[in-house]
Amino acid sequence: MSSNTLDNGFFYAIHAKPENSDKIELRLMIKSGSFSETDAQSGYAHLLEHMAFNGTKNFPKLKIVELFEKSGLTFGHDINAYTSFDETVYSFSIPKDNTQLLADTLLYLRDILTDIELEQHELDKEKGVVENEYHQSTQQEKSYYYALFDDYIENSEYQRRLPIGTLKSINNSTVASINTFYKDWYRPDNARLVIAGDVDSESTTQLITALFSTIETSQNTKQQPVLTPPALKTATQIYSSKVINFSQTDLYFEVPMLKITNSEGISHSLKLNMLDQLFNYRLNAANNQRAQPFHKVGLFYNSFLSNKGFENIYVSHQKNESQQAVKFIAQELARIHQHGFSQAEYQQQLIQIKSAQAELSTIYSNKNSQQLADEVINAWSSGSIEYTLENEQRAYQLLLATVSLEELNQFAKTLINSPHKMTFATPYQAKKPDVLAADKIFADAINKPINNIAIEIETLTLPIVTKSGGTSKIDSERFDTDTQITQWQLSNGVSVVLQPDHSVKNTINMSFTAPGGINSFTKKQRAANYLLINSYMNSGLAGVSAQAIQQQFNQERIDMMPVIEANNHGFNLYSINEPKSLELLFSMLYSSVTNASVNEQIFALEKKGSIEHLQNNLALPTTATWIKVNDILFPNNPQQKRISAKELAEVQQSDVERLYQTLFNNVNGYKLTIVGDFDTAQLKPLILQYVASLPKGKNNTFDHPTQSLITKTTMLNETSYPQDNGQVLFYTVTDTPNQGIKQVYQAELMQAIISKTLTKIVREQLSLTYSPYVMVRDQAAGQAFTQVMIELITKVEDVEQTQQVVDSIISDLLTNGITEAQLNENKKTITQDLAYSLNESPNKQWLLHRDHLFNYALGSTEDALAIFDSISVADMNQFIRTYLDPTKTLRFINTPQL
Repeated sequence: MSSNTLDNGFFYAIHAKPENSDKIELRLMIKSGSFSETDAQSGYAHLLEHMAFNGTKNFPKLKIVELFEKSGLTFGHDINAYTSFDETVYSFSIPKDNTQLLADTLLYLRDILTDIELEQHELDKEKGVVENEYHQSTQQEKSYYYALFDDYIENSEYQRRLPIGTLKSINNSTVASINTFYKDWYRPDNARLVIAGDVDSESTTQLITALFSTIETSQNTKQQPVLTPPALKTATQIYSSKVINFSQTDLYFEVPMLKITNSEGISHSLKLNMLDQLFNYRLNAANNQRAQPFHKVGLFYNSFLSNKGFENIYVSHQKNESQQAVKFIAQELARIHQHGFSQAEYQQQLIQIKSAQAELSTIYSNKNSQQLADEVINAWSSGSIEYTLENEQRAYQLLLATVSLEELNQFAKTLINSPHKMTFATPYQAKKPDVLAADKIFADAINKPINNIAIEIETLTLPIVTKSGGTSKIDSERFDTDTQITQWQLSNGVSVVLQPDHSVKNTINMSFTAPGGINSFTKKQRAANYLLINSYMNSGLAGVSAQAIQQQFNQERIDMMPVIEANNHGFNLYSINEPKSLELLFSMLYSSVTNASVNEQIFALEKKGSIEHLQNNLALPTTATWIKVNDILFPNNPQQKRISAKELAEVQQSDVERLYQTLFNNVNGYKLTIVGDFDTAQLKPLILQYVASLPKGKNNTFDHPTQSLITKTTMLNETSYPQDNGQVLFYTVTDTPNQGIKQVYQAELMQAIISKTLTKIVREQLSLTYSPYVMVRDQAAGQAFTQVMIELITKVEDVEQTQQVVDSIISDLLTNGITEAQLNENKKTITQDLAYSLNESPNKQWLLHRDHLFNYALGSTEDALAIFDSISVADMNQFIRTYLDPTKTLRFINTPQL
């Protein structure tokens, strides 16, 4: 890393890190957020951030769009910005091999700092965009965490200085008033630039110096005020609204914010992380010893503000269990306060720390340019040092040399004695907890002497799979020298694809899934599926509890997650490249297929909780609306009909077990795709021992009943939207199965084209909405329909105009189609993104497994450019006409109830 401060006060840093990523990341940070504003300027920092994209001296108006879109970049993905209380940050992600674009981007950043062109017409347009964003970000029916934050900052300077501002101030803004704010705060001495990625440090330094050193030194010495965050209000509170559908009890402890300035500070933060993990393990162990465990418990660090921190103990439970949750929290805190954590618990966390220490070099080696740039901005924002491999290694050494159980137990006592606040999330229309009773229960339990409990630290023993003798488990084998892909067909019907890729060091990503999934289920199986994954995961495996398994997984740096999707099912897996870790992962996969079982008590709890969750959702006003939408899109379609509480109540444990056996006990037709930092010869013995020996059974295939879909244009108007906005939705479904991978890319192109068109017209020209959402899903094997969804959130008074404008855009697409220029522009964007994805093994693995699962040509992603070249304007116009069939479209408006 190199850095310098120019004579005019402008500071820059360059992280020139050679890597496989093809992106260079740039961040311009202005130390000015909403705290810089006066009452009359409320929202100006954010409004000015928007104006920076509407024209500058060297890039007037649409020249900014041309600059980036001609290079295959998109706004929101590659070009973005945000405004907070403390700062405004502009973010750019550009190709590393385009030196002219780097120079142009730096010139644009210089323009942002000194030469944004403020024109009244552009300002008036942007006011509409910001006003819509205001309505989107301001909740009338508050979600739980929104309500918590809202109450925390109530009557404080933070509430008066929210970055979104006030509508009055935004609407009263003028070019002159915005310009005054601009000149006050956008100054070289109040800005910082970081560039990260595979750049030439010397030439980049020359570019920065040439562009930014010519900015005159500002005579303005204004400093943004530093505000004291509000104190935690300790009165117990209950939150319920039309969008809250769960029951939860939380206890928040106010803790000092850490400003880390050296390795000692990092070491101290690591000790606090150890404390968090000790709390988490203890809370979960104590919960598991209950006759009726809660759904989920834990502790995590929560930062409501950049300079204010809280430790948050939470208990997720059923709606009649709030008092039990309060007592549980208080008793466990009393137990920890009186007896502390045990030596065994402490030693377990030391093992985790040593495991993390061993991975430090790999973690730093694998950091990409985006991570580096974001970490620098976070350090600048918080006033802490930037972490480096050297100072973090030193911190771990200090930690292991100085940490003790006595010190962590003292930390725990200090935390428990800190100011705290208890809160409850209560589902809509459910009975609210008795606050006075809850406070009394907590006060009585936390001050009462309590016996210690025995915490058993379980160990996990590898299952041993006996290798069969005599015959090979590989029926056929193939190796492609161009792609370095090895293919094996195992005798039990499993197809294996391996591709070594060393772009991300010491990591291996895998998918082991089969055709099938939810679309092939009967209605009874769909109800059983509602309970399946959590019932099995929370029951443990091979005689070991779920908590112990997760602890061991964390220690060995592995993960395994069962998945049941619409058209496939199986497992996603991850491991570092260490023999012990890989052995554990493959043996756990073997046990999951051959030896998994459901604990009777776990199943009963999961069923009870799921029924309540379903009932909570049904009580929400929006649920009835979405049932209507579903019935219109899928008339008389049992496959898409919502599972009822009665149907869920009828599910027996044996139903769940039979479904698990159907999905996971027969591996014939499964596809195993492995990409990462490994040698094929290294994995072969593990695959032969743990995968080739799995039971073959019935073949897994793509199979689903024909489904009933919408057949006529339909209009629906509802009044159940929970916020003070209008929702405009267009939804089209058709039965158009893919003929090959070409349709996958056509769907991506269609999504990009519509999204870009809507953004330019509906947002930028008409200021009707902030960010249109577009989703286009192709009909891969095992899927029953294509889906196109267009959603826009706008002011209530604009919903009809918004719908008319989108109608006009869709009509134009259906009648006139797209142009060659539109097609080529979006081809470039998507192929460029695909190329970036192939430079990191996790993304590469996902794409290769997609091809493997759906029987597309392996390596087709590498050949994406040729596939895109084969897509003509005529192809796309026919595709769009099919996917946007007006006779299969629902047009939907949802507004708040008057």
